Amino acid sequence: MENTENKTELTTYGDNAMSGDLFRIFGKNIVSVSSALFVDENKVKALIDNIADIAKEQEKAVDLDNPKELKKLSKISREVASLKVKIDDFGKSLVEDAKKQIKVVDNNRKLVRDNLDALRDKIRQPLTDFENAEKARIQAKDNAVRLCSKHKEFLTPSADELKGFLSEVEQLNPADFGEFAEQITVERQTAIDALKMRIEKQEEIDRQAEENARLKAEAEKARIEQEKQAYAEEQARKAVEMERQRKEQEERQKAEEQARIQAEEERRKANIEHRKTINNKIVADLMTHCGVNEETAKNIVTHIVKGNIANVCVNY
Repeated sequence: MENTENKTELTTYGDNAMSGDLFRIFGKNIVSVSSALFVDENKVKALIDNIADIAKEQEKAVDLDNPKELKKLSKISREVASLKVKIDDFGKSLVEDAKKQIKVVDNNRKLVRDNLDALRDKIRQPLTDFENAEKARIQAKDNAVRLCSKHKEFLTPSADELKGFLSEVEQLNPADFGEFAEQITVERQTAIDALKMRIEKQEEIDRQAEENARLKAEAEKARIEQEKQAYAEEQARKAVEMERQRKEQEERQKAEEQARIQAEEERRKANIEHRKTINNKIVADLMTHCGVNEETAKNIVTHIVKGNIANVCVNY
């Protein structure tokens, strides 16, 4: 009777087992993997199922109630992990080979593209040159038309700016524009006529502005001169008024001083008369009551007035 427990099992995945790799599992079983495996999902799933079946057969031989037997599960799992790495590395090598082939294909594709593009451009070059020349010619015409209308973009240009535009427009040569010569001739002449009219108008505006500025400057100058003259006249008037006031004050002070002197003189004369009257009255009283003659009485009064007689004074 044949012993099937440890029977060597050979499973082939791919068109030709010899074109792939043979991997042993659990020492006896062989798993064959070819490049065709990795392009067929069903074959990959069948491979996984086959490995699982082989692993389960190994698990059945383990007594799960015996702790020592349980350690065999670690060996079984390591066998599965090792097989996984081997199969994955095989697939990775296929990817690397494929990448090399892809790189060669890409390089050759680029070589074809570059050379055929160059051939295409070379064949088409005369037409491309003609098209570019046509584009340049049309662009030159469009630029000339824009140049002729450029002055319209400036609402308040100076006469010099307008003359600059006119110079540029006048330099246009319609003969340089082929079949557009007639259009450029019309655009050019229209722009020249419009620019000359604008220049003439602007120069008149500038002249008027200069005249207005001159008149304004003259008016301002006259106003300043008038203000200066008015100021000078006012200062002169103030000087005359101050001099008049000074003289009036001087005359008033002089008159006041004369009045004061006159009043002082009158007070002095009045005082003299007053004193004379009192003195004469004293002389008369001395002559009447003391029996002295007039000369003696006057002499006594003179000494009293001078303070020569102690404890005697005259109260005027």
